[in-house]
This record gives sequence, structure tokens and C-alpha cells, in this order.
Amino acid sequence: MENTDVFSSEESQAIVNALLRGYRNHIDDRIQKSKELRVSGAFAWTKGNFLDSALAESECFESWRKQKAGYSWEYLEFELQNEKYGDCLFIIKGSKRLHSSYNTKNKSQYLSEYAKINRETVEKVKKERGIVNGQGVQLELFPKEDSNSTFDDVVQTRYQSFFIIRYETDENSKFVKVEIVMPDELGNLYLIQDMSQYISSSNVEFNDEQNVALLNLPKEIIPMEEFNIIPKIDTSTEVSNN
Repeated sequence: MENTDVFSSEESQAIVNALLRGYRNHIDDRIQKSKELRVSGAFAWTKGNFLDSALAESECFESWRKQKAGYSWEYLEFELQNEKYGDCLFIIKGSKRLHSSYNTKNKSQYLSEYAKINRETVEKVKKERGIVNGQGVQLELFPKEDSNSTFDDVVQTRYQSFFIIRYETDENSKFVKVEIVMPDELGNLYLIQDMSQYISSSNVEFNDEQNVALLNLPKEIIPMEEFNIIPKIDTSTEVSNN
């Protein structure tokens, strides 16, 4: 079986460090807002912004751009040219949010569209790993939807691969997994690279106050504006790290 990794060990460590740093910044913000405000639960929705921002500041990717799903939900997309996978597009998703975004009641249309980028790449991955149709992680994620031709033209001609940086937290709200996964149009997720080992080797530490705050965090909130929305490409902001 060939090596399907996207990132080197050094790059993987840098990405994990950035995510943990963003998570720590989010916790600090939650602590501060709980002291300043009578009610501060709405700041639970900002975790994704902190993770995105920290990864953008890390310069792990060649460029990033801001996208909007719905009227107010904003997130970042990251770009990288890779020898094995070509021009790549990345987004960050929590494991729980990823599953919720893809269930049949609350389907996430923009992720469904993005998965079309992988039509050719995913077949190569399956061949290299000896995976046949019907194997892999079966999540029944992508109900058939009407195609957006403008979106297809812009995105599918620009990239050869689409990846999700998937993270997972445990019952104490601590990071336990960071993985690179590739979705296909049939609702399968393929694990491309597991970077979880770099959590324990990270130099990003949490102090006692932050650890106590982690224990008191509510369950992950799913931003409903992600569902049934295709990103507005003409409103994006792109920044190069070069």
C-alpha cells in the first residue's frame, strides 16, 4: 500500500500546533467573556473562527480565503499545491459537526458540491489502498442534489483534491484526534492521514484555568446556516502566505 500522506511530520506538527493554539485562544476568550458578561453562551459559536484564524496565521498553507455560508456564517478555506494531489482545497470541521452536516435531514449542500472535486483523485486513493466500492467509512452523507453549474465551473476546474481537516474532542473537551479525510460523492469518507500523534508532542499547553473551563464547555453547537448553502465565491477574500 502506497503512502497517501499529504503532509510531512514537520508540517503535520505545525498544523496540529496551530489548531491547539486556536482552541486555547477560544477557551481564553470564553473565560474572559464569562467574567465580563451576564450571559456569554453565544461565544460557543466562535470556536471555528478561532481554529480557522490560527491556521491562517501559521502559514502552513500557501493561501486562504474567507467564505460565507448563509447570511452570517463565515469560515476559511485553505489552498496548497501538493506533488501527489495537485491543487488542493482544505476546510476544518469537527467530527460531530461533520456528521451532522451530512445527515439526510440537514444535508450540507456546499460540502456535497465540494466532494465532486475528488471524482478522479478518490479513485486513485481507492486503487492504491485496495479499497473497492462500498468499503471505507459509510456515513450516507450526500443525498443527490441539483448541481450548481457556476459553482462547478469555478471550483472543479481550479482544484484536483478536496480535503477536510477533521478534529475530535473527548468527553472532557480535549483534542484527541486530528485527521485528513477525503469525501466522495457517494457519502464515503476516506482517511488519508492521521495526525493525532502530534497532539501529545505539541508545545501548546493549557493552564489550570483553561483545563477547568474545558470541563464546563457545553456540547458542540452545530451552526445551522451551514446547511443547504453553497458558498458565495464572488464574495470571498483571498490572502497568500507567499
